Order: sequence, then C-alpha cells, then structure tokens
Amino acid sequence: MNIEEQIEEQKEQILSGFEITGSEDLMKTLQPIPTVLEDQLEDLFYLAEKGKKSSLRKFLRLVEKYPKVPVLKNYLSALYNNMGNTQKAEEVNHWIVAEHPDYLFGKLNLATEYWKKGEIDKIPEVLGEALDIKALYPKRDIFHVDEVIGFFGITVLYFAEKEDFDQAELRLEIMEELNPESNKVETIREFLMSIHLRKAAERFEKEEENRISVKEPKTISGNKTEMPNFINSEIKWLYENGLDIDLEKFEKIIALPRKTLINDLKIVLKDSKERYNYFENLAVDTEWDESLFAFLIHAFFIIGEIKASELLDDVLNILSEDEDFISFYLNDILTEYVWEILYKISENDLNKLKEFMFKPGVYTYSKSEVSKTVEQMALHQPERKQDFLNWFTDVLNFYNNAKIEDNVIDTEAIGFIVGSCIDIKYTELLPIIEELYKKQYVSHGICGSFEAVKQDISKPERFDQKKKLSTIYENYSDFALWEKEHLQDDNLEPKKSFFDNTDDEYNENYEIKPVRTEPKIGRNDPCPCGSGKKYKKCCMNKNG
Repeated sequence: MNIEEQIEEQKEQILSGFEITGSEDLMKTLQPIPTVLEDQLEDLFYLAEKGKKSSLRKFLRLVEKYPKVPVLKNYLSALYNNMGNTQKAEEVNHWIVAEHPDYLFGKLNLATEYWKKGEIDKIPEVLGEALDIKALYPKRDIFHVDEVIGFFGITVLYFAEKEDFDQAELRLEIMEELNPESNKVETIREFLMSIHLRKAAERFEKEEENRISVKEPKTISGNKTEMPNFINSEIKWLYENGLDIDLEKFEKIIALPRKTLINDLKIVLKDSKERYNYFENLAVDTEWDESLFAFLIHAFFIIGEIKASELLDDVLNILSEDEDFISFYLNDILTEYVWEILYKISENDLNKLKEFMFKPGVYTYSKSEVSKTVEQMALHQPERKQDFLNWFTDVLNFYNNAKIEDNVIDTEAIGFIVGSCIDIKYTELLPIIEELYKKQYVSHGICGSFEAVKQDISKPERFDQKKKLSTIYENYSDFALWEKEHLQDDNLEPKKSFFDNTDDEYNENYEIKPVRTEPKIGRNDPCPCGSGKKYKKCCMNKNG
C-alpha cells in the first residue's frame, strides 16, 4: 500500500460510523427552534457579526424568552466577541455547555476559547479524549456538514499545537473535500499555516541554542589585481560575462584541446583565491556587476561538462574555503548545482570525497553537497549499493568517534548526511545514527528526531529523490527561466546581481493570526510545515 492509499484509508477510518448531510432538517430536529424565530435567525446572525453594542439588549431579551434555544446563546457569545468583550463571551460559552451539553457548537466555542488561551490540554476534556465526533455523540448516526467541519477545524488546531502535523493536515484535507468553498475551511488553513510558522520558529531557536559548529579558518587572499595569463584566450570570456552568457562561447571553450583547457581552468580556480580581495572590492565599486566575478561559476560548470576528474582536488580545495568566500562566488549555486559537478568528476574516486568529509573546519554546506553527491550516485547506480553503503558507514563512524575539539563535529552537516541516508533508505545505518543522536551530534532541524529518522528511512518516498543530471546548456537555460519567473512573480525590476541573497529573512511571527500571503522560504530556512526540518530536506520537493 502506497502513501496515498494509506492516507485515504485513514480518512475512511476517521469518517466511519456516521453519515454527513447538508440538510437543515437535521439541525431543526436536534435543536428545535420556534417558528416565530426561524425567520429572524439570518438577521440575528448578521447583527452578532457586526458586534454593535446596541444589539445587546435584543439578544438578552431573546435568550431570556427562549432559554431552550442554544443557537441564541451562541449568537450572544459571538456578539460579545465582536464587541471585544472576551470575558463575557467566555462566560456565555461555559453557560451554553452547562445548559445544553448536546449542542456541539457550544462545545466548539469552549474548545476554541481554550485554544486561544493556550490551554490546549483542556480541549480533549470538552471534545472527548479520542477527539472523535462519533465517540463524543455515540447515539448519533448522522451529523450536519457544518458540525463536522467545525469539529475537525478545532481538532486541526489541537493536533497542530501538539506538533502532530500529519493528523492536522489529514483533517484539513477532509474539511476541504467536504466543503472546499467554506470560509471556515479557509480560516483554519490560514491558522494552521500560522501555527506551522510559529512552531518552526520555536524549533529553529531551540536548534540554534544546541547547534555545534566548526571553526572555519579564514580564507587568505593574495594581493594580485591583474588577470593571469591563459594558454587559450577564450578563457577571458569567463571574466567578461554573467550568467546570461552566450552559450555558443561555452561550445567554443569546451571544444578547446583538453590538456590546455584543464591547465587554464586550474589557473581560474587558483585565481579566485589569489584575487579574492580584489574581486570583493570590485563588487562593491561596481554595485555587484556579476559579469566581473561569475568566472568561478562558469569554470565549475565547464569542469563538470568535460568531466575533468583531473581537477577534483582543486574543486574540493575551493569548497574547503570559508563561508564568506563560497557565498561570495557561488551563493545558491553551491546548494543547487555543485553536487552535479562533483558527481561528474568524482564518480570513480569516492575516497577523495570521503577524505573531504573528514577535513576539519569545513563550511557546513560544502560538506552537505558532498554527501548529496554520494546520495545521488547511490540513487542513480543502485547496483553499486555496497560501495556507497561503505562510504556512508565510514563517514558516520568517523563522526561517531570524533570529539568536539577535533573541529569536525557540525550538527547541521551531520544532519544532512543522515538525511541522505534517509533518501537512499540505508536502514543498515540506523545503529550508527542512533549513537550520533545520543551524543547530540545530529541537528533535529534537518531530519527531525531519531524516531522520525527511523520512520522516514523505512517508509516509501512520496517524491522521487533522484535528481536529473543536466548539461551545462540546460543549467544556464534554467538560470534564465528562473530569473524571468522571479521577476514576473514579484513584479520586480531586473536585479543588479544574481549574487544578491534573495532568500527572505525568517519571520518569527509568534502571534497566532491568519497569514494572508504565502511566505517565501529559503531552502535552508526552517520548513513552514512545522516539521522542524530544513525546507530543502522536507517540503521543497513537494512544492517544486
């Protein structure tokens, strides 16, 4: 049974034992309303929604005249709420539940009150420990759709606050299927997203407190300012063009004699470090004109395209530089495309990739991309499972035996390695992973707790984790398309530079309120689904 089938089975279980109707006759049978009141209900509803104090006397008179009609008290509670008199609204909620224990909407009002006040554990006292509508009213075999949506709405919020987002999402899906146009459904969806964000922020803050990072040696730049001499003059094009480079130039460069091209590319990599200070200053002076320092990106892609395994050491040396250096030259290229380049030049040299993982003081996302490289090798070449299983075993054992003072323990980097093991379903590694968790060497923000890892590594993936190996031309076409879509979506003027960091800062919105716009999430930000994992290891595949 696949994941979709399992979800459908769970929905059927939740909805089993009762029928759902949209007929108003049911509500009239459950809570009879005097005929004289029926025609007034719609007007009374809107009066309660407006929240005018002048309406209060009318509602009090009606409640006194018809004490056995709970809907009037329900409207009175809404009126007080919309007037801003929360205390009186809460008093009415308790009054309704005490006098009309069979009136579901009264219970829902009280449960909502507890949710707003953060008294989450009181909700099962009102709605039943099972949080099951049939269990709450075992003698009933049929419920109105508004009752079911209202009941599921508060249980969505309850499960979300308890961080059981699977159960919350499951009930929201049921609500959407029952009445996709309902304002109640839309409101609950917005509240759920708000809880997602708040919980993710809380997890992120806690994660940062417990994070173990390595100390990166500062990149030492040379003092050169002049471009080095190249055997092939075409290499200068790399220094004169941004990511909108004419791809015919790549064709001509790739067609150059391999030996001299390799030599020139080696010089380009070396130049990125020797003139690092020069290019940093140049970037500021030219307001980040990307055409002046995109040369390292171009060189990386050419190295991958020609499968220049001769330059593997040189590429890994670049990835060993500090975060500022790598962010300056590569930015998002690192976490999107570097794995492809490493895949193409290191396929037969897993030992060098392993040695890189043992290297102290290396930037988190440099190591995570090496792990991703081997992960993708394993997904593309399942017949070589033992080779890759040995690689991950050696790497995890290395960290398991390391100490903080060795300057190799990076909880986020190790978290990404564990994430790779999950993606390729290497359950054989669970004992080592468990030891790493016991030592608190694994970031929960990447792939969750050890219990979550055990579950995720064993269950089938809903999304294919195997990524496409693209050509250099496909990648540069992607850059152009990405830029076009970005400008269309945000109605922006063209950016001055690809290298500007476009990921929005994480908004720690602790206030529970509807979210009116879809937040932009950076791939290394906490996932808004509330899992506590990084977006790139959680919902990014679902959304992309």
